[in-house]
Amino acid sequence: MTPFLTEYFARTGWQQPVSVDIETLRALHLQHNSTIPFENIDVVLPREIQLDDQSLVDKLVNGRRGGYCFEQNGLLSGCCVR
Repeated sequence: MTPFLTEYFARTGWQQPVSVDIETLRALHLQHNSTIPFENIDVVLPREIQLDDQSLVDKLVNGRRGGYCFEQNGLLSGCCVR
């Protein structure tokens, strides 16, 4: 398992086996939305927003913050491609 997935699963509390199927995707999507809030503070302030994988992990996972749509989708997408 990659460090990205290890950190992501710890942040979301994911403890189920990982398999590539629609049921896992649905459960992962629900878990993501239940644990990482929507937040647009950086857009309102305005602050520069980085959408690369490491920046998303730093902010949403390690920083325990939420993110707006592009950040949320980028983080979940990063999980899915790994």
